[in-house]
Amino acid sequence: ANLEWGRFAQAAAVLDNYFDDFVQDDGLPNMRGPEVGQFGLTLSLLARYLRYTGDAARLRRLLPKIAATAQLLCELHDQALA
Repeated sequence: ANLEWGRFAQAAAVLDNYFDDFVQDDGLPNMRGPEVGQFGLTLSLLARYLRYTGDAARLRRLLPKIAATAQLLCELHDQALA
């Protein structure tokens, strides 16, 4: 909602808080197990954040955890297809 309402500073703060405090280096949230739908939604919201704000620097800072999340999503998808 923050992005849709133009509250880009608040959206950035939410991203920072989530990735800094709740996502481990391996891409898993530190409060529960893997949720394929949540991973996909998170990646979609990151793309929307970049499209709305152009703030590539923030996503570059978060890139190791973003990449780990994407890798987990791919691994879980592959397991489901096996």
